[in-house]
Amino acid sequence: LVCALVLAGAACFRPPRAPRSDQRLLVARDLPVDADAQRAGLFQKRSGEERRGRRRGRLGQQEVIDMFHQAKSLLKKGEKEQGQELLYKCLKLDASDGHSWMMLAKIEIETGNRTGARNVFTEAVKHVENVHLLQAWAVMERDEGHVDEARDLFARAAALDPGNSYVAHAWGAMEERQGDIRRAKQIYESALHTSPTPTVITSFSLLMAFHENNPEDALRLLREKAMDPFFRDRSDELYLAMAHIYENRLLKPDMASLVFEEALRRNPDGAHLRIHAAQLEMRQGNPERAEELLHEARNTESSAPYLYNTLAAFQARDGRIEEAQAMIREGIERFPFDGALLQTAGTLAHRAGDLQRARELFQEALKFRKHGSCYVAWAVVEEAWIRRKAVEKAGRKKNTAGYDKKLNEALNEDLGFADIEDDLIPQIRAAESPGSEGVAAVSAAASRATMPETMDDDLSALIAAVNSEAVDAPEVALFSAPKKRTLDDVYQAPIEFDKDWAATALEPVRRLFQEGINHDPNHGALYNAYAVMEARYGNITGARAIYSAGLAAGVKRRVVSLYHGAGNLEAANGNVEAARRLWKAGIAVGLRISLAMETTHFCYHSLGMSYLSPQQRQQPGSPTAGILAPNATAASLIFAEGLSRYPASSVLLLGAALTEVKRGDIAHARDFFRKSAAADRRHAQAWQAWAVTETRERNYEAAATLFECGIENCPSHGALYQAYGMLQLYRGDVKAARKLFATGISRDPSHVPLYQGWACLELRSKQHKRARELLLHALAQDRKHAPCWAALGELERQAGRPNDARETFRRGMSECPKSAQLYRGAARLEAEQLNFGRARRLFEEGLKRSPYDAPLVSAFAEFEASLGNIEALASLHHRALEIQEIFNADRKKEEPAGKDKTDVGRVLHEFGDSWNPLSA
Repeated sequence: LVCALVLAGAACFRPPRAPRSDQRLLVARDLPVDADAQRAGLFQKRSGEERRGRRRGRLGQQEVIDMFHQAKSLLKKGEKEQGQELLYKCLKLDASDGHSWMMLAKIEIETGNRTGARNVFTEAVKHVENVHLLQAWAVMERDEGHVDEARDLFARAAALDPGNSYVAHAWGAMEERQGDIRRAKQIYESALHTSPTPTVITSFSLLMAFHENNPEDALRLLREKAMDPFFRDRSDELYLAMAHIYENRLLKPDMASLVFEEALRRNPDGAHLRIHAAQLEMRQGNPERAEELLHEARNTESSAPYLYNTLAAFQARDGRIEEAQAMIREGIERFPFDGALLQTAGTLAHRAGDLQRARELFQEALKFRKHGSCYVAWAVVEEAWIRRKAVEKAGRKKNTAGYDKKLNEALNEDLGFADIEDDLIPQIRAAESPGSEGVAAVSAAASRATMPETMDDDLSALIAAVNSEAVDAPEVALFSAPKKRTLDDVYQAPIEFDKDWAATALEPVRRLFQEGINHDPNHGALYNAYAVMEARYGNITGARAIYSAGLAAGVKRRVVSLYHGAGNLEAANGNVEAARRLWKAGIAVGLRISLAMETTHFCYHSLGMSYLSPQQRQQPGSPTAGILAPNATAASLIFAEGLSRYPASSVLLLGAALTEVKRGDIAHARDFFRKSAAADRRHAQAWQAWAVTETRERNYEAAATLFECGIENCPSHGALYQAYGMLQLYRGDVKAARKLFATGISRDPSHVPLYQGWACLELRSKQHKRARELLLHALAQDRKHAPCWAALGELERQAGRPNDARETFRRGMSECPKSAQLYRGAARLEAEQLNFGRARRLFEEGLKRSPYDAPLVSAFAEFEASLGNIEALASLHHRALEIQEIFNADRKKEEPAGKDKTDVGRVLHEFGDSWNPLSA
C-alpha cells in the first residue's frame, strides 16, 4: 500500500504524494480558524472560477508549496504532530491540494487508523476528483479485504484516466490475488495499449509465466520492451522480471546471472540491479561475488538506504558484526532519518551483546518508521534485557533446593527404585502436567536461562589444543585447569524463568507487542512473535488467543505465516489434525494471493513432513487418541503440488527427497537432494540430510564430500560438524572426529549435540573425566536434552558408579519425562544390578509414554528373554510387529518402467483420483 501511495503521489499535481486525518478533518485542530469561516463552510467545494482566481495569487500558491515541503520534512524527522498542523494549513489555503490530502491519508494508514484515512479520502474527493487519490483509496480498501469497494474505486479512477498504469497495476494485482486471472489479464492489456509502463509490462509477463505456464512468451515480451529505446532508461524492472522467471520458473539461475550482466551493461549505475544480482549470487553460494556487487552499488550515485541494510546483512550473516556496524553507521550518516537503518543498527547491537544500545536504537527508529518488524526486534531485546536484569538481581546462587528434596528421598539406598510407583512416576507425571513448574519453563527458555555467554576457560583451551593439532592421543590431559563439576552445577541457574515469572516480569514486552499491533495491525510477524514468546513460557492458551486475534483481525501482510505459526503451535502440543487443518487453510489463503506477495511453501513443507513420521496424539481419554501412521504417498502428493507452484524451493525439494527416502527410492531421492542443494547452497539441512542418506547407504566417501561441501557453504551450522564427526568416528578416524567436534563448538557453541557427540568419542576412548566434563557443560546449557542425560548415565554405569548413574537417570527423567532413551538406560542399569522388578516397571512406564519406540521394545524383549518370560515376549513381539507395520507400510513398490516419477498423477493414482490431502 505504501508503495502504491508513493507511486500515486509521484504522479500527482505538485511535488509529492501521501495520506491522513479523521475528526480534525473539517477544522484543523488547534488552528486559529475564524468562526464565520466555519459557519460559511471553509472546506465547501468552490466553483472552478473561484479556485482559478485564488490560484492566480502567486504568493498564495508558493506559500502552499513551501508549507507542504516543510510539513514533509517534519514528518521525515518523526515530528508527526507539527507536520500534520502544516498540512491542515495547506488545506485551509487550498482545499483542492491533492498532495496534502494524500499525505494526511498516508499518516493515518501508517498509524493503523484506517477509519481516519477513509474519512480523509472521502472528504478529499469532494474537493478534487483525482485519479491518484482514488487509486490510493482503492489500494487501502483492497488491503483491508473490502474487494467490492476497492473494485468500485478502481473503476472510478479508470473512468477518469482510462489505461492509467498505476490503476491498472494495483487493480490487476488485486484480481490476481482473488484468483480472477482472466480479468487481471484484461486490465493489464488495457494499460499496455494506452500507457505501457515497465511495471504493467512486468506484471503482465509474470502472469503469463506463472499463471498461464507460458514463460517463453513472457520472456520474449520483456526482452522486446527492454530493447525498445522508449524504455531504455526504465528497463531495470524488465530485466529483474526476466531474471526472476529464469531462476524461479525455468530453474536456470545461470541464465538469470547473464540477464543481470546485460542489464548492468545498459545501466552501470543501477544500484537496485546490483542488489538483486548479489542476492542471486548469494543463493548460488558465491558470497565473495555478492559482496563485490554490493560494494559496487554502494559507490553509485543511486545508492539508497536499503543498500546499506543489505550489505550489512551479508556481513552479519558471516559473523562480521563490527564490519556490519561500520557499514550501517556510514548509511546513517548519509540518511540520518531512515528508520530501517536505525532498526538494523539496533539488531546488530543486539548481536554484539549491547542490549542497552539496541534498545536506544529501536526507540529512535520508531520515531521515523513505526513498522511491525521494529517492534518485534525491540521486544526480543527487551525480553533478553529483563532476563539479564533478573539474573543480576537474583545473584549467582544455586537453585537446586526443589530437586535436592526429591532426590534425597528417591536416592535413599534402602529405597532405591523399589518405590517407583509411589515416588518416581508421580514426580515425572507432575513434571509433565499442565501448569507445573517442571515443564512450564519451556525447553527453549530453560536452555537459554543457563546458557553462558562465553565458554569456560578449560573448554576453550581444549578446543584450541585440538584445532592446533597439539592433541593426538586420548591420554593427553586436555583441560588446562579442570574444574570439579557435579550435577548440581547443571542447576546453577540463578532463577527459574517459568510461567509464573513470565506472567508479571514480561509485561513491558507485552506492551511493546500490543503497541506494535496498534500501529501496524496488518503485520503478521507481530502476532507470530508474540504468540511464540507466550508459548515458550508455557502459556499455550495465551498463544492460541494471540493467533486467533491475528486471524480474526484480518491481517493482510504475512497472513500465511500466521496460519503456519498457529499450526506449529498445535503440532508441538500433539494436536496434529488441528495443525494440518491450519496449514491447509494457510495454503488456501496463499493460493488466492499473487506468488510475489506471499509464499506458502513453508505451509506445504510442514504439512508434507507431518506425514513422514508417526504422529502421536496427545489427547488422553479422547476416542481419537493413539498414533497417526506415516503416509509417504500423501507427503509425496503434497510436495509435488507445492513444487508445481514453487519449483525452485529448496525446502520443498528437500521434503520431496526425504519422502523418496522413506519410500525406498534412493535414486529418485538423490535427484531431489541435488536440486535442493543447487537451489540454495546455503541450505545446511539439504547437505546434511543428503550426506546422512549416503552414510546409511554406506557410501562413506560420497557422504564425507557432501559434509565438506555443506561446511564450506554453511560454516556456522553446528549440526553439519556433529554429523560429520560421528561419521569419522564410525570410520575409526578419532583424530578427525575430535577436530570436527572442536571446530563445530567454536563456530556454534550453543549446539548441544556437538558436546554429546564429542563426549561419546571420549567415552569410547575410556576418557571418562573428559566425557563427563563435556556432558555437564552441555546440560548446563540445555537441561532438556535427553540424549546428554542418557550418555551421562551410561558413563557413570561404565565407570562402575551405579548410584551416580541412578541419580543421573532419575534427574534426566524428571527433566525429560517422555524420553524412551532414558527409561531404557535406567531399566538396563537396574537389570544389571539384579533389580528385575524395578527394571520391568521402568520398561513398562517407558512404553506408556513412548508406545512405538522400537529400541525400547527391543531392549524390553531382550530383558524378558533373559528371564525366560515367554508370555511377555509374545506380547512384545506383537508390539514389534505393529511398529514394523506402521513404519514400513508405505515403502515404495516398484514403478512400471519408463513411468514419469515426478508426475502428480502417479501419487493420485495410488490413492484414487478423488483423494486429496489438501482438502479441508
